[in-house]
Amino acid sequence: MPIDMKSDHATEFYLRYHRFAPCRQELMVPLKHGFPRKNQYDEQAPDAIIQTGISGKIWAVHLEVITSQSNYFRRAIASGFLEAHTKAFHMYEVNAQLMGFVVEYLYNGWDYAVTTTFGGWNGDSIIIKRIAEFMILADYLDIPTLCYEAYSRIHYKLAALVVRARDVQFSHYLCVRRKPFDAAIQVLLKSKTVLGHTMATRMKGFLSNLVGVNDLSQADKVYREAFDGDWKYLDEELQW
Repeated sequence: MPIDMKSDHATEFYLRYHRFAPCRQELMVPLKHGFPRKNQYDEQAPDAIIQTGISGKIWAVHLEVITSQSNYFRRAIASGFLEAHTKAFHMYEVNAQLMGFVVEYLYNGWDYAVTTTFGGWNGDSIIIKRIAEFMILADYLDIPTLCYEAYSRIHYKLAALVVRARDVQFSHYLCVRRKPFDAAIQVLLKSKTVLGHTMATRMKGFLSNLVGVNDLSQADKVYREAFDGDWKYLDEELQW
């Protein structure tokens, strides 16, 4: 499912979690509506590297690509710190597979990055715990577009859970399907970030209040009470 980066909701999310002091506003990357054209950088030599500490995995990248989408990399280059001179970014505590996903995403978008990094063919099929990991790393690297995309995909999975109350014995279904959401909550809480904690708290309340619900109207109400301001995801799921 494509995520609309031009929507008012995307802008609101962007400003909610990626607002800087006025003196730094000029360093904010915009919400991008697309990615570099395929093969656009094939003939241009990479001018920076990203390296993870545990595995030593190295990605050769283009500064134009990473600094146009990540406030983390943009600030590092603008700050005059060591990275501004070496063009080498050492991500000592970042999982290599997740970093590989991020690099692929910055060049090619969600579906290609998921397929290349984790296999399969459908970017919508990735488990919710993994999406939570994407969102937290995107929040750390301050990549607003990826952060919003992961946030949206978590919500679509939550909304899809609600819609199932329309045609299944929901209390039993929830008992069976809850475990992946609980795993995602643990990832979000472990991050100790504002975004992670906020999302985890709302998800925990939502799942707790779903216990005993057996019809769509009740499940709908629980979602809207838990996620005020994010109703668009459920509204879209209900239209299918």
